[in-house]
Amino acid sequence: MQNPEYTYTESGTYEVCLIATNEAGSDTICQELMVVITNVDELQKAAFTVFPNPTRGELTVVLPNTQLRNWRLVNVLGQAMKAGVFRQTTESLDGSDLGSGMYWLEVDGLGVKKIFFVE
Repeated sequence: MQNPEYTYTESGTYEVCLIATNEAGSDTICQELMVVITNVDELQKAAFTVFPNPTRGELTVVLPNTQLRNWRLVNVLGQAMKAGVFRQTTESLDGSDLGSGMYWLEVDGLGVKKIFFVE
């Protein structure tokens, strides 16, 4: 399965493991994640797509049109870690300099998506 996703229904700390397998064998990586459930209805209304999520650094953001959109990436403390302007329908966002954790990508006029960065 490419770009696997899972939706948590309760807040808590979870161990998440990814197992990659091919003809050469398999490899497993596990990460402990803290999940905080927020207003799920607001998160589901976002009119843009992000992938892969979780990511190790680079995130692709797909927008509905080429209208200029201000964006910001916010950590769990509400601090803006990055900000900028999207100009195209497909944009890249580099989060390789961020620590592992949960962030929110806010795009003006389009909503908010929860993003997980892992090391």
